[in-house]
Order: sequence, then structure tokens, then C-alpha cells
Amino acid sequence: MKIVTIIAALFLLAPLAAASDYGSNAVGNESQKNIVETAVAAGNFNTLVGAIRTAGLVDTLSSPGPFTVFAPTDDAFAKVPKAILDAVMANKTLLTAVLTYHVVPGEVMSSDLQNGMSVKTVEGSDVKITIDSTGVMVDNARVIQADIKASNGVIHVIDAIILPPVAAKVAGSIGTVTSALGNVQETTQKAEETAKQAKETAQKSTPGFESLLAIVSLLSVAIASYLKRN
Repeated sequence: MKIVTIIAALFLLAPLAAASDYGSNAVGNESQKNIVETAVAAGNFNTLVGAIRTAGLVDTLSSPGPFTVFAPTDDAFAKVPKAILDAVMANKTLLTAVLTYHVVPGEVMSSDLQNGMSVKTVEGSDVKITIDSTGVMVDNARVIQADIKASNGVIHVIDAIILPPVAAKVAGSIGTVTSALGNVQETTQKAEETAKQAKETAQKSTPGFESLLAIVSLLSVAIASYLKRN
């Protein structure tokens, strides 16, 4: 009877052990892969992996560590305006600052996080952790998958890019310039349309009026050209 009881207990405990293993590593048995290899294998961190390679951080994040990485998905990168993302990708120093702001020295599991705590990143600034009934936030990003184990640390998946103070200022400046350029482009298009309309009207008007509209047309073209140059 005792043997039957022991066997039954083993059958009951086996599924629980399997569930526990999966819970500690949501993408499967990746503990033999380092952080970079785990991100590559996941398939939804292509932009992040590309940025890590561009910044020259592959060797660092493949080293023994350990590290904790708050990893934005490809969808998270897609939320960033193209002008800002292109500017960051083109500046290795800025890109490195942004990426290392997503990395924390040591292995920090979700059970180690507390509401209101600040965690110092490799970049040097702190990220703020907020925990409520809806889940865990890292600055403005939500953790959508936690505790993905790697051989040299752990990955927590987030749904947005987080920016250190210096990068946030740069992004804000780029956003302002982009918006201004958009307004200039719109103004330029309107000036060109006005010039075209003035020319068409002049061709249908009396000789005296035609000269006046021709001047307006030339002025409109001049304005459009000036805006394009500046």
C-alpha cells in the first residue's frame, strides 16, 4: 500500500515540477544560452539585437555577468518615431547610453522587485519600479513577460523603450525639430500651390493684371525656395 501511495505522489508532483521549470524560463529551456543568444532565439527582439550589435555590446552581454535586461520587443521599437530612432541608431554614444539604461548589474528576478524602488542601471541612472494591481512598470514601460533565464542573467520583456535623462532630452529636441520641419514642409507646399494658382490666373487675366499676378507668383516661388534652403 505504501509503494502505491509513493508512486501516486510522484505522478502528482511531476506536473508541478515541470510547471515550476517553465515559470522560471518563459521561453523554454534557454539556461544554456547567454542573454544575446536567448534574445536571438526568441525571434521578437530583432531590432534590439541589431542595436546591441551596432553599439558593440555583444561581447559585454555575452560575458559571465550576471546581468538583468529589460528587453523591448520589436513592437516596442516600432512605437518610436522614425526620426528619433534613426538619430539614436546613428549616434553610437547615445545608442550605448540608451541600451545600457535597459541593463542592471546582477540578476534581479521579479520576486526581488518592490513598488517604488529605484534600481541603478549600467548607464548610471536609476530606473523606477512601480507595482500595482495591473502589473509591473519600469519607468514608462510595462513588463509583459518576466524571469526569462539565461546562462549569464535574466531577461524581463517590456512593451516600450525607456530612456535615460540625457537621451530623453535629445529625443525631445529631435521631436521638436521634426515637428518644425513638418510645418515648414507644409508651408512650402502651400506656397508652391499659391504660385501655381497665381500663374494660372495670370494667364487668363488682362495684361495689366497679369503683371501684378506674375509678381505675386514670383514672390511665392521665392518664399518656397527660401523655406527649402532653411
